[in-house]
Amino acid sequence: MRVSSVAQTVAHTVAHTVHRVAAERPETLAAADDSGQLSYRELDVAAGRLAARLRAEGVDHGDMVAVVLDRGVDLVVAQVAILRAGATIVPLDPVNPPARLGRMLDRAAPRAIITGHPDRLPTTDTRVLTADWPPGETLEPVPVHPDQLAYVTYTSGSTGEPKGVMITHRSLTATVAWSRDLLGLQPADRNGMTASPGFDVSVLDTFTALTAGASVHAPDGALLTSPADLRNWLRDKEITVTFLPTPVAEPLLEVDWEPDCPLRLLQVGGAVLHRHPRDAVPFQVLNLYGVTEVGVWSTGGLVEPGLTGTPSVGRPVDGAEVLVLDGEVFLGGVGVARGYLGRPGLTADRFVPHPSVPGARLYRTGDRAAWGPGGELEFTGRTDHQVQGSGGVRIELGEIEAALVTYPAVGQAAVTVHEGRIVGYVTGEVDVDELRAHVADQLPRYMVPDDFVVLERFPLTPTGKIDRMGLPAPKGRTSSAPFEPPSTPLQRQLARIWQDVLGVDRVSVHDSFFDIGGNSMSLVRVFGHLTTIASHEVTLVELYQFPTIAGFAEHLEATTEAQAPQRNRDNRARLRRTRLEESRG
Repeated sequence: MRVSSVAQTVAHTVAHTVHRVAAERPETLAAADDSGQLSYRELDVAAGRLAARLRAEGVDHGDMVAVVLDRGVDLVVAQVAILRAGATIVPLDPVNPPARLGRMLDRAAPRAIITGHPDRLPTTDTRVLTADWPPGETLEPVPVHPDQLAYVTYTSGSTGEPKGVMITHRSLTATVAWSRDLLGLQPADRNGMTASPGFDVSVLDTFTALTAGASVHAPDGALLTSPADLRNWLRDKEITVTFLPTPVAEPLLEVDWEPDCPLRLLQVGGAVLHRHPRDAVPFQVLNLYGVTEVGVWSTGGLVEPGLTGTPSVGRPVDGAEVLVLDGEVFLGGVGVARGYLGRPGLTADRFVPHPSVPGARLYRTGDRAAWGPGGELEFTGRTDHQVQGSGGVRIELGEIEAALVTYPAVGQAAVTVHEGRIVGYVTGEVDVDELRAHVADQLPRYMVPDDFVVLERFPLTPTGKIDRMGLPAPKGRTSSAPFEPPSTPLQRQLARIWQDVLGVDRVSVHDSFFDIGGNSMSLVRVFGHLTTIASHEVTLVELYQFPTIAGFAEHLEATTEAQAPQRNRDNRARLRRTRLEESRG
């Protein structure tokens, strides 16, 4: 929306608060990643220059600016700069396939895109900018209306179309304030930047930390797949507070911890926490519950260690309203989103009038829960076709089905969850490896089915719908290929990685990774090891396309000469240091 009157504006947005903190604590560390760090003064300079650059490119109040960046200092600068310019952040994870990025960009129609990965973007007429801030003009934070959009973040859509959730400055400012108080953040805190860069938690975590004068620290994404490596990173970087998606946090709670570790508070959310931490865990665990449509979190509670059973998700946080009506959770309060971008019908269906507060709205979550005897909310399941993904993100199974049926050989498709694994059922004469690679081109890796079952026809209910309860369980995963040991140095290196990740004694070069126990999460762990042996950048999609050691080794050897070396981190760090030295001048 365009601001037409100063009387309708508010100066105290989170961007203004970060600017004030920078004036008060200029030399305090603000953000860091493996390639460098910024003080609050340097962050303020960088964000001011990038904000001025956005304005020079025609970005105005309320315009959307897409951010396609990995976790790190550049992402922090971009988020602050966009709000500083009075624009709206549209965070997109660069690991998304270009086709999905294209759908989200088409819907958002941003005025500009800030990215470090222009090669991963679909063809677009939108102005594409790199996350640079060379010496030049700077821009002070501009005033905005509290009901102007602060960010639009995408969630999975049941029709195959991702849904853009519109969050206002009023919502973000309130959510950041209570989050900062709930976590007890102080300037000495070091906050882990572990959420997906396309996840709403990424925006919340950045501004919760920066408005408190604390620092944010970004790990390499591969660390999130190894509990021991993640623990070591948290220890070595002296992280005191961090969020982790529940599926990442649960195995971390099982590793051994030093009694004097710096971590004092671990926030978990995005999926059901199935266990209490052990007594020996030397930090508190805060279990959070909420949805993107209501400003991230609506309830929270500390999890008592040493108990059995499923922990509750706590009590409503400040500014949140939680109702359980006929067993379904409805959420309200200051965090409620404006609605879905360009989807008025869906907005009207999910954002419903408050039954007792005229003019107010509630969001229908589709979650089932009950109030426990102690007044805490106890999650019991889902009412619809939506599940929690391995990365803690809500997934509409219908979006996966929509991707499956785009493969020409697939007649029908259905997707269910069996023993925690996403299973894709299809009819037709289908090559499963080719289908898996096709879906990996359409969806983020946490939505690619772990197992596939090919059927002649689907079982039906009396009303003619697919009988999901009648779908057969996937068979045990075993390889049908005759054993052939690795014969080249590259094959042997790949085999050792597979064996370590899958915990198997031997691997045939013709075994499909997914036939011998692999899934999307373990494939990410393989991906994290490839930097030690690949001489050029490798993508996750390539691993899906070549799921055998023989095939992937041949692919690597064939593409080595064709791929230009990617700029390494040392070069990037030197460039950043040069720019900071220029800014000091």
